[in-house]
Amino acid sequence: MSNPFPRAASGSYKNVLVEGLTKIGEDKVAVQFAKGNMKLAIASSIYGNVKLFPELKELCLKALDSLEPNDVVNYYRYGIEHRDFLIASSDVSFVYDPTDAKAVAHDKAMREKDGAEVLHPYFN
Repeated sequence: MSNPFPRAASGSYKNVLVEGLTKIGEDKVAVQFAKGNMKLAIASSIYGNVKLFPELKELCLKALDSLEPNDVVNYYRYGIEHRDFLIASSDVSFVYDPTDAKAVAHDKAMREKDGAEVLHPYFN
């Protein structure tokens, strides 16, 4: 079954996850999402070497559950719960929306950077 909630704008998970994670006292994880070191990757668009964090799935669901439900919260909650979105580090190669030229260009630029610039330490 596809996500029954209206499609949220690309990247709009960041603010809701940061807010929810902070609300439940997971400041270190919230900071990683805020800095862009952690992302939600669209499972069907992942390619290449991607570091996933399945252990953060329940934590992110709990964070979203702590927020007032709305279309954005519900969209990402459903997507994480049904593995449409996976928690990944920023050293991933994926495109948020293949029809979004800006997202495609950003992904290409990130893959072309020197590895030291792309790979971020997790929870440092």
